[in-house]
Amino acid sequence: MRELFDNERAVIQQLLVTAKLKPLCTDAQYVDVINEDTGTLRSTHLAQKQRLKAVSDTSFSDQDGVHVEVILFVDGDGHFGELLVWKVDDTQVIRMPSSLNEFAPFKPIDR
Repeated sequence: MRELFDNERAVIQQLLVTAKLKPLCTDAQYVDVINEDTGTLRSTHLAQKQRLKAVSDTSFSDQDGVHVEVILFVDGDGHFGELLVWKVDDTQVIRMPSSLNEFAPFKPIDR
């Protein structure tokens, strides 16, 4: 378990806003790193097998040029649940962008 990094918090905030959901509270947000290679994160407030729903996404090109998908999942109350980070060739993500400008446009996922 660890606290969200600033760049992770910024991406989650933007994905929540894109989905027209409440932003993260300003308190510390703790996450479990589900996959060290990709950086996929799951909120520690979730029950073990709690259902989540994909609400928005974006993408970026990693430093090696490989496409990386980023999808936000929320719980039934619309709170941050999981940030799925998937590099399409299944290799380790080299660097998560530090600026929102480095991401493709943020898009809502039709519900």
